[in-house]
Amino acid sequence: MKLLKLLFAVGITVGCSQGSYAQTDTLRLTLPQAEAQFIQKNFVLLAQKYNVNSAEAAVQQAKLWYNPNLFAETNLFNGYTGKVLPYGKNTDPYNPASGVFNVQLQQIVSLSGTRSKLVRLAETNVQLQQAAFNDLMRTVRYQLAQTFGSLAAQQHKLTMLQLQKGQLESLLAAFRAQLKRGVIAPYEVTRLELEQNNLESDLAALKGQISQDESAMRILLSQSGVTYIEPVQEFATSESSVTLTALLDLAYANRPDLQVADKQVAYNRKNLVYQKALATPNLTLGADYQHVGGPFPNYVGIQALIDLPIRNKNQGNIQAAKLSIEQAGQGLNFNRLQVEQEVIAAYQQYQQTVELGAKITPDYLQSIQDIAKNATEDYTRRVIDLVSFIDKIRAYKDAQMNLIELRTQLFQAQQQIDFVTNTKVF
Repeated sequence: MKLLKLLFAVGITVGCSQGSYAQTDTLRLTLPQAEAQFIQKNFVLLAQKYNVNSAEAAVQQAKLWYNPNLFAETNLFNGYTGKVLPYGKNTDPYNPASGVFNVQLQQIVSLSGTRSKLVRLAETNVQLQQAAFNDLMRTVRYQLAQTFGSLAAQQHKLTMLQLQKGQLESLLAAFRAQLKRGVIAPYEVTRLELEQNNLESDLAALKGQISQDESAMRILLSQSGVTYIEPVQEFATSESSVTLTALLDLAYANRPDLQVADKQVAYNRKNLVYQKALATPNLTLGADYQHVGGPFPNYVGIQALIDLPIRNKNQGNIQAAKLSIEQAGQGLNFNRLQVEQEVIAAYQQYQQTVELGAKITPDYLQSIQDIAKNATEDYTRRVIDLVSFIDKIRAYKDAQMNLIELRTQLFQAQQQIDFVTNTKVF
């Protein structure tokens, strides 16, 4: 692609001496390498992953049957004999001279399959949490790409300004020598020193921004200490064939936030089924054995226990579940509209950047390089005056800054399309 080739050439020009300011502990990373590291170590992603694991544990819990219930009872005091905890051999079963005890075993049985419905509800929640995790990963990855591109641009600008600073310092040293010999006027040196101070101010501001981006990158990569991160940008050499329709299809198919909204609807529908099942009460079956304390010396019986759903038929929770389905449906419609508009905006931004870059020609790039070179030579030979010289070096600096910004805008526009479609388009 014409724009990418031209801007990549600019990146080589301004970034060829980028290592000149790199510190001892420097971590050089491409964007894919940075993504791989942040996926493995990022604390936010690791914390969100626990939600998925918790939801999976809830599925295992939902599959478990109700535990049986065991009840045991004995008499503390025998009124006939006056003994406490009266245990011992009793030869007369009709004379309760020994201890009395009662044992019951009960088991809850679901009549409406609530356990299986709860399992399906929990399984849907796992899908919901996984989609939420994927959406968080998409967001944090985009934040990483933005910071990566911004840091690379700031470092390229720093390299360019440091080169310009070196050239200006060399020129100042020569002019100060000429000033001592009385060849030039003092105001020329003073004016160049003022320009040098302005450049120092720009460098200080740029270094402050780089420090902030470096800190943000270290947080995203979970990199402790003061390791200096140096992004290594890689660009495609050809333009990806992108159309708005294709991007929308990719977004609808792959956006995890859209999947979250869709899974929320499915979750609420399964919750409605579960709440309706809860309207049917559980049946408790059991058996009991009583020694001496019943109508017979050794009584064996069976039990059945069920709530009578006369007033409480879980109607409030059922109604709430129905409303939640409607609410989730509206949320899904909003998410689809939001996805559509985000894709349209990203596509338009990319097209505008491409159109802007199409105006950059090889002749324009060459003329930029000639400005600084010719300005220094012409001013040294007194072909131009000081005002024209300063104007030319400022024009060169602004042009280089604009080219770096355009290169960064293209990179960010590509990352934006990858973000809104959740697809590696570029």
